[in-house]
Amino acid sequence: MDGDDGLRQDCIELGAYRAVKTGKMINAKLRESHKYWDDLRAGRLAPMRADVDPRDMPCDVGSVFIIEALNPANIRFRVAGSALAETFGMELRGMNVRAIMAPASRESLGALISETLEDPGVGYARLSSAGNPDALWELCLLPLRSEFGAVDRLLGALLPISGPSPRGSGPLHFRIEDMRVESITPTVLDVGGPRQVPGFAETDRPFEFNDMTAQKSRPRLTAIDGGGAGTPEDEDRNRGHLRVVDD
Repeated sequence: MDGDDGLRQDCIELGAYRAVKTGKMINAKLRESHKYWDDLRAGRLAPMRADVDPRDMPCDVGSVFIIEALNPANIRFRVAGSALAETFGMELRGMNVRAIMAPASRESLGALISETLEDPGVGYARLSSAGNPDALWELCLLPLRSEFGAVDRLLGALLPISGPSPRGSGPLHFRIEDMRVESITPTVLDVGGPRQVPGFAETDRPFEFNDMTAQKSRPRLTAIDGGGAGTPEDEDRNRGHLRVVDD
C-alpha cells in the first residue's frame, strides 16, 4: 500500500481512465513494442512467455522488461533491459515494481497491473519524474501467459517522451499522471496453451491389442517330466526340467 492517507490523495482511480488509447502512444519505440506483442499474440488473448525472444524484437530491447505477479503485493521484475539499468543506476531484476514509483502512486500502479492481468488488457500509463515534473515518460504493459496457461506475466516498455533522460543520476521515482486499460478481443479460439504449429502435430492413434499375435510371439515355459527309477545319477538325469520352447 502507499502509506498514510495524506499520500493517498494523489492516487488515480483506474475506472475513470478505462478507454481504447493505444493508438495515442507518443513514443514510436513504445508503439513498436506493442506491435511486436500483438504479432506474437496472433489473435489470441495473450501470447505465451516462451514466445518472447529478444533477438526477434524490432523495438528497443534495452527499454523492455518482463514482470511476474506472484500476488497483488509481490510483483517483481524478472527481466529488465540495459537502458533501464542505466536510467535507474541499478539492476531492476528481482526488485518489486512498486519501488520505482513515488509513494503516492504505488497503489495506482498496483491497480493498473492487477486489472491488466485480470481483464486481461493492454495497460498504459503516462508518468512524470518525482524530481522533475517536466520529464514525462510512457509505460506500456502487455499480458503474457506462463507455461501453465495463467496470465501472470507482463511484457512492458518504459520510455521518455519529453525532457532529458537521466542516466544513473540517482534514485528515480515516478508519479502517475494518467493511466488506462484497453480491452483485448481475441479473434481465434484461445484455450490457454501454446500455439499449434502446422506440420508438427500427430494424430492420436488408439491402442490396439491383437491377442492371437501376442500369444504366438510370447515365449512359453514347458515342463518335461523324467522316466522311471534307477540310480541316483539316473534320477538326477531324469529329473523334470524347465526349458523355453518357441512355437
